[in-house]
Amino acid sequence: MPPSSPRNKANQQNALKSTGPRSAAGKAASSANATQHGILSRHLILPGESRAEFDALLTQLMREQQPVGTLEQALVERMAVALWRQRRLVAAETAQAQLRQGELAFADLVRVKHITGVEDEAWIEVLAREALPDLDDLQAEVEECEAWLQEAGDAPAHDWLDLEQRFPRLWTSLADELEVDSPQEAADALDADGMDWVTKVGSLLYNNRELLKVGTALQQLRQAALLPQQADVLGRYQSSLDNDMYKAMRALREAQRHRMEQAALTAQPVTPPQA
Repeated sequence: MPPSSPRNKANQQNALKSTGPRSAAGKAASSANATQHGILSRHLILPGESRAEFDALLTQLMREQQPVGTLEQALVERMAVALWRQRRLVAAETAQAQLRQGELAFADLVRVKHITGVEDEAWIEVLAREALPDLDDLQAEVEECEAWLQEAGDAPAHDWLDLEQRFPRLWTSLADELEVDSPQEAADALDADGMDWVTKVGSLLYNNRELLKVGTALQQLRQAALLPQQADVLGRYQSSLDNDMYKAMRALREAQRHRMEQAALTAQPVTPPQA
């Protein structure tokens, strides 16, 4: 190895004197460098996850465990955090397995061009930055489109003006696209464009199916990307979550048992001394 230059030696000496970030903000940023993103993140809610779903999990655990006092409530919260992260791990493992098995092809993502109308590859970057649509709502709209088309095929005299009451998601999408406020206005707009209802709803069904494919694929890609590459790291993380869960459960049971024992002692009647 060639000898170090005077400048390199000076840089090495300066590095030894470095104490790292000194401000509170700098220390916080530095500590999060390794775990800011991905499944090992210290953050409770990651992008794409729902705070409402975690709150629902915590509420359910509180209802089941019936904690009393700050200590017992804190232990139930620890259980909720461990369960939440275990769910994240399972979702990421499932998504990665599907990707590896070839169930998701990049061609499915390319078809998003037919929905957005974007002719170049910039749509990939746009979708990666923006929030995905609610896939449950999108699936419900697909089912409404299918039900409406089925009824239209079975009943030639089908009343198109019942959309708002019977097919609310379908109606909302049509109203937004046609920029109208009532089914009658939608009918007039379609007539003016020389388009019939069946063609319009069929087009919406096709686009929604494609968007559902793309949204599902992107969601799975993002979940799979959370997984670390090292299997041993993943195994240790799973064991750590299990230990956190079991420790919190044991501590909760001990705290509840102690509380009930103390309550029983307090409730015991005092026997008067014998004469």
